[in-house]
Amino acid sequence: VTMPARSLPQKSSGLVGLAAVALVVALVGISQRSARVDELGGVDWGAETSKIENALQNIEGKLSTSFSSPPSSKLVGDGTAAKPLRTMPGHEWSAGDQMHYDSNMRYASGEEGTRKFDGMKLPPSFMPIDDPGMQQQYAHNLVEVLRNLKSGYLEEMLKWAEKGPTAENSYIAPIVEGIEAPLIKDLDAEAHERVKKTVADIGQRKNLKPHQMKEMRARLLVPLLLRIRARVHHQVELYTVKMLRRVILDGAVPNKDGNDHMSTMGIAAPDSGSGPKRASDDMQMEYQLRDIDTLYSKGIISERDYQAEKAKVLSDWLGLAIKQIGGKKPARIALEDFLWPPVMTQDGCKCLLPFEYDVDQLKNKTITYDECTDINSPGTAWCAIDPEDTHCMANLKGFPSTDPKAVMGDDGYGWSRWDKCFKQPKTMPEGQLPSPVPKVVTDKGCTCILPFEFYPDELGGKQKVVMTHCTKMLGQDADWCAVEGHCGMTGLPGKSHGDKRLSWTNWDKCVGEPAGFLEPVYNPIPTRQGCQCKRTWPYEPLYLQGTQVQYTGCTDIESPGTAWCAVEGDDCGDDTSDPKGGYGKGNYGWTKWDVCIPQPTAVMADVQENVLPDPAPYVRTEHGCQCQLPWKVALPETNNHVETFYTCQRFGMHAAWCPTVGNCGIKSDVPLANNGVGGFGWTHWDKCIGEPAGYLAPPKPKIYTRDGCVCKQPWPYRPQELGLQEFVYTGCTDMASPNDAWCAVDPIESPNCGTSSTDSSAGLGAGKYGWIKWDYCMDQNPSHAMGVVPYPAESVRTLQGCTCKIPYQITPPALGGQDISFSHCNRFDQDGSGLSSFYWCPVNEQECGYAGKDGQWDKCVGVPSGYLEPTPVKTVQGCECLLPFEYEPPVLAGQEGPKRFVYTSPTDIRTAHGGAWCATVGQCGHTSSDAKAHFGPGGYGWTNWDVVVDQPPMRPLLSGDDAGKDQHVLPEEMQQVRTQHGCKCKLPWTYAPAYTCGVSEDDEGTCVGKGGYMMSGWCVVCRDMHYTQCTRVDQDSAWCAVEGECGVVSTDAKARKDEGEGSYGWTHWDNCIGSPAGYMPPLDSSDLHTIAQGAKLGQKHGVSVESVVMMHQHKVVDGPPKADLTKREMKEMALHKAIAQAVRQKGAAVAAANSESTKPSARGRGDGKSHTTDKTDKTDKEIKALAKQMRQSIKSLDSKIQKLDESLASPLRSTGLFTVLVAAVVALVAVHTV
Repeated sequence: VTMPARSLPQKSSGLVGLAAVALVVALVGISQRSARVDELGGVDWGAETSKIENALQNIEGKLSTSFSSPPSSKLVGDGTAAKPLRTMPGHEWSAGDQMHYDSNMRYASGEEGTRKFDGMKLPPSFMPIDDPGMQQQYAHNLVEVLRNLKSGYLEEMLKWAEKGPTAENSYIAPIVEGIEAPLIKDLDAEAHERVKKTVADIGQRKNLKPHQMKEMRARLLVPLLLRIRARVHHQVELYTVKMLRRVILDGAVPNKDGNDHMSTMGIAAPDSGSGPKRASDDMQMEYQLRDIDTLYSKGIISERDYQAEKAKVLSDWLGLAIKQIGGKKPARIALEDFLWPPVMTQDGCKCLLPFEYDVDQLKNKTITYDECTDINSPGTAWCAIDPEDTHCMANLKGFPSTDPKAVMGDDGYGWSRWDKCFKQPKTMPEGQLPSPVPKVVTDKGCTCILPFEFYPDELGGKQKVVMTHCTKMLGQDADWCAVEGHCGMTGLPGKSHGDKRLSWTNWDKCVGEPAGFLEPVYNPIPTRQGCQCKRTWPYEPLYLQGTQVQYTGCTDIESPGTAWCAVEGDDCGDDTSDPKGGYGKGNYGWTKWDVCIPQPTAVMADVQENVLPDPAPYVRTEHGCQCQLPWKVALPETNNHVETFYTCQRFGMHAAWCPTVGNCGIKSDVPLANNGVGGFGWTHWDKCIGEPAGYLAPPKPKIYTRDGCVCKQPWPYRPQELGLQEFVYTGCTDMASPNDAWCAVDPIESPNCGTSSTDSSAGLGAGKYGWIKWDYCMDQNPSHAMGVVPYPAESVRTLQGCTCKIPYQITPPALGGQDISFSHCNRFDQDGSGLSSFYWCPVNEQECGYAGKDGQWDKCVGVPSGYLEPTPVKTVQGCECLLPFEYEPPVLAGQEGPKRFVYTSPTDIRTAHGGAWCATVGQCGHTSSDAKAHFGPGGYGWTNWDVVVDQPPMRPLLSGDDAGKDQHVLPEEMQQVRTQHGCKCKLPWTYAPAYTCGVSEDDEGTCVGKGGYMMSGWCVVCRDMHYTQCTRVDQDSAWCAVEGECGVVSTDAKARKDEGEGSYGWTHWDNCIGSPAGYMPPLDSSDLHTIAQGAKLGQKHGVSVESVVMMHQHKVVDGPPKADLTKREMKEMALHKAIAQAVRQKGAAVAAANSESTKPSARGRGDGKSHTTDKTDKTDKEIKALAKQMRQSIKSLDSKIQKLDESLASPLRSTGLFTVLVAAVVALVAVHTV
């Protein structure tokens, strides 16, 4: 039914394969033609078989109709002329034919309309000679087989071919079998896979059982495998002889390109030098073989004759090539040169291999080289020129050797000229090796381990270096490498011991065989001034304090971002200022340096974008460790937030540092510096040395002080204001000296600068700050006034890393509920009425700091400076006010209510003539004599005070008859004047002081008409005065009317809320505390004398007829003369009236409180206490008891007065003493009123 596939020319193999598969499928059906029902699943294959047969007949007919007229050929054997041959079927097979075939197969298989038919199309690998990849595989297999033939085989094969036509193919067959074996293996695998897929598809559609599918698989696979072997054998056989011919014939043409012949082998790519004659011979042989295939396919000759005739053609064809090249010897040389091509030089000469050479690095030891070497010229392979290469020797090709042993004769090498080899070592990327890795031999015949690792001393002994070639590191003059086993020398070069970290124990010196594995020639790094960097050079960076580092290129140490190096020679570059720059013991061995041309610009740009090179570089540290990049940490410089860094940083020191890989370097004491859950992922750190360049953070800008010192950055401090809690400052702070920033002085940068600290923790030892001295900073943050936010606004940091909410408003209890706006931190106690020991502020963050009643807050740390307190207030002695400050005015010592007050500005309490003063910072100003002026428990927190420079502005006195004593015009911008109980003075306010009252004996009608009222039978008329500040009228301490119902309720009859006629418009009063300054009345001499005597606050007078008389120092009251009364009687009457009046006042006050009457029967400023109400049911009993007590007191007083009168020399003194006694009585009444 079919032709053997091996009888078809090679280019039709694809369609032949398709036809073969289709025919095999057809055979499955027609082999069971006698039965209508096939055994495979009981399927009726009759109709299906007919369809398949029709399709295959169409294909066969198509293949049989293609003829051409090839050149005539003579058949081997009987000499009869050949008939026209069927040639290259498939050239007429079009895409349409393929579609028609697929359609028929789909129809025959009953798959039309169900899914796309995949068929069994053979891949290109079934046609190996037409596939470029397979051509290369054929060539490789052929060369490998020929190279591995037994000794003398080539000679025998050539002798067989030279004899002429022979029926035996004993020499070609083994070669063919060696080549075709791997190809058949690959094709078999593909055939199995495709048959398996086809059977699975058919089995699924036909519902076949497993044993049926197994039988179908065998029917399809076995014929296919047989055809694969026949096809591959035919192709390989043809290819082998053809290639042998070409190798032999190419040998007649000198090859000077030095390339491997394998690169151009293959039928599709014939070697150069193939002429028309050779092409004609090849075609003739192909026609002859095709004729034999045709005869065999038609059954004209037997299998045995077929193989014999084919062997004759092949041997004759190969023999023809031997004759063409000039005989068996040239043919053998050609084959040997092909299989083992001579090594050629760049001048086209042949290398003398092996050749001898004395190696300087090995102390002139003679080494025999079997291939090109790069000894003495790393990376450039060379060889001795073969003296038998007469062409090169006669034309002086290559280079004459200067070696004295490079001569002919027994005493020389046996060669005199050398040249660079044509084939040079391939330049590999850094850290990579060629594949496969060649065997690199050493002086003692060892084999190098490539790659191998070690830890060079030049890099600190911690950095592992992986070498892919020999090296001269570890201070060696000759190249060396780690070697396999126990060959060579033990330990490390230059050392008597090895390294337990290494996987090898022995080493040996390299000899440059093969070329390309010696340490590359160092290409000096150029600099901007045209110098060349030294390959390695020592240097002691300033911040490593004596540690000398060996640099291997450029570094940006001490100049981050700008790479520099020590340069060769003394006539290029800039002079170093380092005292160790020079030659001799203890010096660097260089004097000049320069900026490198290659700068780390790209690296710095990448790391700025958080991108590291891949692979990550070995950023070296002081102790040779490797930086762990990237890394994360949380420190004061990061506001204690976790941040990630890609370079060395300068946190906590001037030197740049980084965490290190493993446990190399210094154990860290940073919290969370561990590898556990929640840790930073590192435990050790080390200082960076700037190699490679580009990984150093910029140096911190130096901060200078007023004395030219350099501030330490950062520096720890435990302020009193933070309860001795340590805080790390990164610059200046005004903690402990508001608005005057200072810093710790760097003991390294400025060892003899600044002022020694008195802090017990200041020092350099363990547990100390790490600094000794301090100084005020040169650049100061400008202070700002209260409530004024500076521009541009700054972020004010707190103890826990929060940021202050500025501006803000609070209502400190110490200010009596007064709202106050801040643009800086404050010290007001949030819960009490005093000051806290620390500065604080509300914070912006929701979960930062401490939780307070009005939101989150935190302690201020004085960063930046200028935000602890507002612009400082200066004093006359050049001091600064400590604001706010606490103080207890002595004038209020005997009064009930608050005694200690917080002053947010200077005060004029207890100062003559309105002079404002303040507590001062430090020991400046006057030392206070107040017992509580100290820093201990219960103290004020200050010891000194002084009068301020800027006193409250002088306001003009009020004019007019109704102006109160020493009252001034109110300012345009009213201030809130604070009082003892946290009230606000009502400014302006009205009051009728006692000194304006007059007493007469007018009747009640007349008295009321005059605007007065009756008291003790007398008519009392007072005049309302206007007040714009505090006053001392009618009592020792300054007081004022207050807003609302704050302070002390007044018992004055006119102290009513309504603004009607006769009413003050206020009901309460309170003592002034001098905040702010400028609203206190001046002290007169009598006031000063009274205070000096320690007088307590209280009423100096009673608002009564007697008090009015004595206030004006009248001997008699206005009205009708009372001459019938003696002086003693008048005194006694006045005293009785005073007592009666006091009793009436008590009753009136109680009645007014109980009935809330708006017209009390008495007037006065009250009892100096907060308003209280007595119960009504106790009133009468208390009055009677008081009256009885007063009568007893009168008798006792009367007796004493009589005795005193007798001893007095003048009525004036008597009157004065009587006044004192009356005041005592009134005071006694006041006490009982409580």
